[in-house]
Amino acid sequence: MFIFTARPMDSNHPFLRMSDEFEGYKTEIMLQSLRRNSVCELVAEILRIGDTSECTSLANFIFCVTDGNPFFVRQQIISLRDEGLLRFGSNGWVWDIDAIEKIQLGKNVVTMLSEKMQKLPLLTQQALKICSCMGSKIDLYILGLLVRETHFVENSYTEDNETTAKTAISMAVQEGLLVVTQNGKGVTFTHDSINEAAYSTIKERAPYHLKLGKALHKNVCPNLLNKYLFTIAAQLARGIELLTDDDDRIAMAHIFLRAGEKSMSASAFSEANFFFAHAISSLHKDDWNNNYRLCCDIYTKAADTAFIQDAGNSMDTYLAILFDHCGRRKKGSLLDFLNASYIQVRSLASREDPSALDVGIEALRLAGVNLPSRNLAMHTIVGLAKTRCAMKGKSADKLLQLPPITDKRMIQTSRLLHLCVLISNSWNQKMLPLLCFRIVQLNLTHGMSKAMPSAMALYGAILSRFGYPQTEAAKYGGIALALTDKLECNDTMANVASTFTAIKKLSDLSGVSCTEMFETNPSTFW
Repeated sequence: MFIFTARPMDSNHPFLRMSDEFEGYKTEIMLQSLRRNSVCELVAEILRIGDTSECTSLANFIFCVTDGNPFFVRQQIISLRDEGLLRFGSNGWVWDIDAIEKIQLGKNVVTMLSEKMQKLPLLTQQALKICSCMGSKIDLYILGLLVRETHFVENSYTEDNETTAKTAISMAVQEGLLVVTQNGKGVTFTHDSINEAAYSTIKERAPYHLKLGKALHKNVCPNLLNKYLFTIAAQLARGIELLTDDDDRIAMAHIFLRAGEKSMSASAFSEANFFFAHAISSLHKDDWNNNYRLCCDIYTKAADTAFIQDAGNSMDTYLAILFDHCGRRKKGSLLDFLNASYIQVRSLASREDPSALDVGIEALRLAGVNLPSRNLAMHTIVGLAKTRCAMKGKSADKLLQLPPITDKRMIQTSRLLHLCVLISNSWNQKMLPLLCFRIVQLNLTHGMSKAMPSAMALYGAILSRFGYPQTEAAKYGGIALALTDKLECNDTMANVASTFTAIKKLSDLSGVSCTEMFETNPSTFW
């Protein structure tokens, strides 16, 4: 049995998505606020008053201000005591309800808490402000580091960050505003409203966030930078409009790019889109001349994320900018062009746009892979002969010993070829063998890529369909499976396995000319 409490979360929060999987097996218990009579009993218990009727007027006031929240009831009583409106006399606690209502009229809980915080030591106030900017929890290491940077702390240079942080928050912990986490390495607010109150004490928030982000970027240990990457990027994002120095802008763009890439690797695409969008916001047009690599990486990753999130308009905008700058740049831009084309072709295919294959073939042409548009049957026979010649003497062991492709341009060319193979199976099956042959030839020349297992399985199917012995076709199906294991192509395992199984079940075509069938009815051929 799993019992937990949770604060309000965004609808796309990973935890909520996980909990949805247990629908029908979970029970949600909603804790309601206390009723008026319960608040009266709680106030009487706190003030040690035997007869609840004696504190009815005070309890009614506290109920109206706190809406029956038990935590706020306690905080309201403490606030009244601190302001001298609730005093302990010889006969117990005394108060003037008229004075309380006059002074406290119109104050909500957040206002009450913020006023309380402003009476705390400056060091504690600074720690609360920092914590309010960091979300639900902050590591003591980060808190101590930021306290050092934003507030002079006596003996801070002889203490470590965690000790400095504990000194700064000690009063807030005593007042019940903060609580140290179970592992003793972090701190969190005891209630969201306290976080809100602490944040309300920051007058100029964007400069403050930017200051915190810069301090973290400058002072976090290099070996901890990746651990706190999201924390740094989130702070910088809230002050991005204040960035004016070119060196700062470029440094921030690098941080946003890294944060976006880390989010993508964790399949957190909404977060990745957030960071990439801020990376783009930090760039200027001139940066394409002085920081081409950075700009290209940011726009490519942003386009890829937009495609995954089905944000077609944003993706088209990013790709248009990429193609424009790749076209202007003569050297070193072909790989960037291929990366952008891969995203574009994949997007068109997902929308079932038949032009996807034409766009892919044109991109391959610019990469030096020329594919015919006429007399496809003749070119297929010639391509098959060339590929069989290239494969002559290539045993499974020899193919498995081939090194992986290291040329990034060839890797991307191979990926695009493989994508075109998948597309041609739906819209132009006559191109399927030619694309397969190109993948095989490219891998034999430059090394193995993750496109080779599927191409090898398809090559075996092509041999079978053209009447070559089933044993030869099956051999390449087996090689495809072996390559899948070696290259760890888990995403294509099902495709390779199904193709291999189909090869083993194929039979002769009763004397029908394979080339004639391929030319007149390719769907029946396959």
